[in-house]
Amino acid sequence: MISIPFKIYRLIFLTLGILLLVEIGLEIRAHERGWNTILGRLLDKLPSTGKGEPTPAHFGPSKDFPFRSLIKPFEKNPKIKRIWIASSSYAQDNYLNASKIFPNLLGVQLNQSGFPVQILNAAQEGQSIVGNVKVLKEIAAPWKPDYILLYQMNLDISELSQPNSKHDAHDGPAAPLKQKSSLAEQYFEKTTIYQLLKENLTARLSQSRILTSDIGEDARVVFRQRINDFLNISRSIGATPILCTFATSHDLHHQNDIPASVKDFMLRYNIYLSVSGWFKAIDQFNDDIRQIGKEQNIMVIDLNHYLSGDPKFFRDFVHFNPQGHKMMAQVIAEKLLEKYPPEP
Repeated sequence: MISIPFKIYRLIFLTLGILLLVEIGLEIRAHERGWNTILGRLLDKLPSTGKGEPTPAHFGPSKDFPFRSLIKPFEKNPKIKRIWIASSSYAQDNYLNASKIFPNLLGVQLNQSGFPVQILNAAQEGQSIVGNVKVLKEIAAPWKPDYILLYQMNLDISELSQPNSKHDAHDGPAAPLKQKSSLAEQYFEKTTIYQLLKENLTARLSQSRILTSDIGEDARVVFRQRINDFLNISRSIGATPILCTFATSHDLHHQNDIPASVKDFMLRYNIYLSVSGWFKAIDQFNDDIRQIGKEQNIMVIDLNHYLSGDPKFFRDFVHFNPQGHKMMAQVIAEKLLEKYPPEP
């Protein structure tokens, strides 16, 4: 039997110890920035120290309440307005405790301002406006929302920028088949080290492609149709639609100040548009939202004006950190209270 020298064991354990320390440091750094981490999930399970504060158990989704917001009875109180949130990971944000995301902070601010509301946070990760409309058609009517607020764009740009994509398709892109991983692989894929390696390698590979700087007029036509589909389904169930412009951590007017990490984010999630193409598409789609609101007398909350270009509100290019969620809730609440002041 061949014996392994003690020095080899010591080197192995020293290497593992260093990797563990690096992972803990990255976990703490990522958790403070609002990312979903193993450490963060453990901290979220700790009991709340504040009296009367809602705990994770107070929030959906649950079997009878398919929303990531405070669980409420199915039967509607006629004295309380219901606000449906149609969005994606920006509003669902499983990386944070549900009490810290803007839809639920919005509910708190409105209720404290004398505007009694219930929030139905129907945001689902990976959905574009097509998915939001589909969910509205399937389950919204029985819940009787009074207002339906749409905050969406990033995934629509990704879908509509793909060459030879079927722009008029009403089903989201098919999910790729994924082989089942072992328990060790599943655990490693949850580490912060793995996520950083995966994301940066994807971005580096994307940089070698020839990228386009213009999403094209055809994509804008389809995007406007998607907005109109949302407006039509909202009206058909008796709700008032509310549109929002899209906010990002950086904008076209400060291209020289865009850090490499933000450029990498764009390339990780879209391998067709260049950095300037991203910003141009966002500006064009936001202009389309404003124009549709003006033409159809729809309320538009210009979140792009209040948050874009201010990285302190974001953990990456499009997702908010806790401070950003608070700002989102504050702006939306102020605009809703201006438009629909509480009855004395």
